[in-house]
Amino acid sequence: MNTIQANIAEAKDALENKPLFATSVERILILNELKSSFKDLPQPLRFSKILSLLLSRVSTPVKAYDCIAGRCVDRELTKEEEEKFQEFIKSPDYTTETVFMLSGHCTFSWDMLLEYGLTGLKARALKSAETTKAADKKIFWTAMGEIYQAIIDYTLRYERAAREQGLYALAENLNTAATKKPDTFASALQLLWIVALINCAYIAENPTLTVGRLDKILYPFFAEDVRKGALTK
Repeated sequence: MNTIQANIAEAKDALENKPLFATSVERILILNELKSSFKDLPQPLRFSKILSLLLSRVSTPVKAYDCIAGRCVDRELTKEEEEKFQEFIKSPDYTTETVFMLSGHCTFSWDMLLEYGLTGLKARALKSAETTKAADKKIFWTAMGEIYQAIIDYTLRYERAAREQGLYALAENLNTAATKKPDTFASALQLLWIVALINCAYIAENPTLTVGRLDKILYPFFAEDVRKGALTK
């Protein structure tokens, strides 16, 4: 079975056999532990610090046939885990209501993400935090810098996981997504997916995120790869 066939088979199996109550279990268990952390901080900084800890602890699973990295541990809860889930959602510190907030039906500036990359956006955030005189804006931009760094660190953890699997081309795309502006169709797609995954699997309770006009956003990368002979139409 080749890479394409393996991906199709996995998707077909998930559509037909995935348990109805499967969920991103690590999000629940780790956030339940972290839910009361950093309560002395404003919400943006609580968000950035809890997200940083969450992304440092979640798994980075890679399959041998992955062309794009980014999965979460997705399964039904055990009886004990279900009890922890009920404890989590009934807590006054339930992170969806106190830290992450509801974030469904939204989109991001995907074109800006690809234009600057994570490191470029982090630099912009830190510069804004340094130059602004408004206290609330300084808090916001400082938190954004921490969030970008958390995504960078998470992506580099995925790079190491891909290298351990011997998926060196995938590892290079992850390194580019983490440390530079994307310069190929594959590295651009990888960056978009990592950010979308983090939002949908670990942040949003209602992950109705749109990735916008991917045809328009990704076309310059596709066209350049075709011009160089790295891709064919």
